[in-house]
Amino acid sequence: MKITTPLIAGGIAGAILGDIIPTPGDAVSFHLFKKNRDAWAKGEITAKQYWLRENLAYYLPNAIWWALVGVIVFNTGKDTESKLKILLGLVGGFAVVSLVMKHVYDDERLGLAELNAKAHELLKKEQGGKL
Repeated sequence: MKITTPLIAGGIAGAILGDIIPTPGDAVSFHLFKKNRDAWAKGEITAKQYWLRENLAYYLPNAIWWALVGVIVFNTGKDTESKLKILLGLVGGFAVVSLVMKHVYDDERLGLAELNAKAHELLKKEQGGKL
């Protein structure tokens, strides 16, 4: 196979779209980040375990997701391929939005937003109103 400029441009465009379009792999990553953060905050894991888990949670879910998409796309017909890409993008986008919103609601329920606001006010007072 001869590598041409359009092929390289297509690869770059695919990489850009792969980072822009939310996927179920992103949803899994967000879930793992929260779980990891909570475990570290409770002292259940060490700093080394935290950073190892953070890196694995960042890289693996998306790699697995795009490998799965590649297998599906290469094994489906051209008409189905376009529909499948749109469907997967929508599913991924909704998965990410719903998971992020769940974390926001969970944090609000736990009062973390109020605690953060109080901490901000304390810091502001300590710095003479400058923050």
